[in-house]
Amino acid sequence: MDYYQSMMTGSSENISTSKLTLLQLFKVIYSTVISIIKYHNVGAIKLMHQETKVMRKQSYEDYLFARKITTLTFAILNIFRKDKALCIERASVLCYVLRNLNIEAQVVIGSKSAMNSTLDFPYHAWVEAFGIPVSDPSGVKNHFNELHRFPKMAGD
Repeated sequence: MDYYQSMMTGSSENISTSKLTLLQLFKVIYSTVISIIKYHNVGAIKLMHQETKVMRKQSYEDYLFARKITTLTFAILNIFRKDKALCIERASVLCYVLRNLNIEAQVVIGSKSAMNSTLDFPYHAWVEAFGIPVSDPSGVKNHFNELHRFPKMAGD
């Protein structure tokens, strides 16, 4: 049983996630590098609106797969942008990569919900896949009030 998976699902049941194929691994690496370049050329909003794909339905396996992609994407991002990428860049790059793999994802921007909060910044950006945070702990929704999310989904 993957300890991390147990903490996310709250269950001792082992939920198998699909293994990354070589093609998917290449696609993650390629998409991450391309999205870093595009982010610096056109900005976050335009980057998110460049990719529109048909999304798949949510399942635990897909959510856990999205978390696996998050870890890999952030590892690649840290190679190229170590200590330079702010949350909006990380969120935009990750959202681009997830959507490129046909995973329903959005960047959410929020403002700090309490002035006495110990968080350093008054605003934060994170990624949600299937409406659940994948780039931050799920408690991020309690610490920040949602201001904006992009790109818009088909039903929004």
